[in-house]
Amino acid sequence: MRRQTIKSYVSATQAQCPICGREAEMITEAEAMQILGVSDEVLHARIAAGQIHAVLAANGASGICKNSL
Repeated sequence: MRRQTIKSYVSATQAQCPICGREAEMITEAEAMQILGVSDEVLHARIAAGQIHAVLAANGASGICKNSL
């Protein structure tokens, strides 16, 4: 699974995605699954394939680059 670590993450916040380098709204995995209408298995498969950008904050929280959906 391709994930990058960022220093901080707050749900639905603007941040620079460390994968694509673009300013993006960072959303939760649950929000991404709801937007896409997919299961967690499908979401994680797309993250593993590099189709969706997932980041992991130093505090353990994860976020999804909304631009990559």
